[in-house]
Amino acid sequence: METQDDTIAKVTTDGALLGNPSGKKKASFFRRCCQSLDDCIDDIAARCRLLTSGGPFQWLIIGAIFVAGANVGISTYPPMEDSVVLAWVDQIVLMLFILECILKIVACGREPWLYWVGPEWGWNNFDFWIVVASLPGVVPGDIDVRFLRLLRLMRVTKLLGKVR
Repeated sequence: METQDDTIAKVTTDGALLGNPSGKKKASFFRRCCQSLDDCIDDIAARCRLLTSGGPFQWLIIGAIFVAGANVGISTYPPMEDSVVLAWVDQIVLMLFILECILKIVACGREPWLYWVGPEWGWNNFDFWIVVASLPGVVPGDIDVRFLRLLRLMRVTKLLGKVR
């Protein structure tokens, strides 16, 4: 014999739940958020575009660039070369730049290659390859990528123009 819980759990062929007095379909969370996978991708891409093009995000990146530049400068002083704090700051800034790259690629939606060939291709490629070169183990230990990170300071002029 079926219990009331068993009856409520059964789904009719049209998707309406048996035992639901209104007889209306209960849409799944996915259906309420997005009608299809393409809609979800478009929605996420639009949110990433909105986030990465907004002033607060741009100011965060500008701040991270200045912190990274100061970190490189401070770490050139012999007593600070092996500072654990500077190493942590460097890793946090690197994670922020990785997040920026990921968000900008996701913002391209179903055309992620536009990150590398779209309107901002020059800066995007520059940033991407500096981030890749900054990852531990990518560049041999005897090559110093700190100079490349300092070149990021040039990007501040572009970002300041966007934020205004």
